[in-house]
Amino acid sequence: MSWSDENPGRRFNRREIHRFVIWADKEEPSNWQKVSLLEARNQIRRYKRETSDLRSTLAEINAMIESLRSSTERNDDVEIRPCENQMFEIWNGAKKTMRTMFIIMWVLMLITTSVIIISIYK
Repeated sequence: MSWSDENPGRRFNRREIHRFVIWADKEEPSNWQKVSLLEARNQIRRYKRETSDLRSTLAEINAMIESLRSSTERNDDVEIRPCENQMFEIWNGAKKTMRTMFIIMWVLMLITTSVIIISIYK
């Protein structure tokens, strides 16, 4: 089947010996058939190109993932331990700050309550 712009969808028989083509169907396709077949051909080509691009992108991503896995396995103890220690230090600091804030809020609430009570009795 021909996918050329001039004869899309036409069936042909190729004679290799004489290097010429004999059309299997005698009449040329009508204009709407020609347009539809050319659009379908272009869409198929676009899909093939997109599929090829996506496959190459996927191969690159898989290579990057594999590279990260191998570097993580080699540097597991070196990189992760300091990060864990740093996270615990931050967490402990946050806990101390929260305790301090809680105590300050209670003291302020007691002072405010005592000021209100004193002002009511005067």
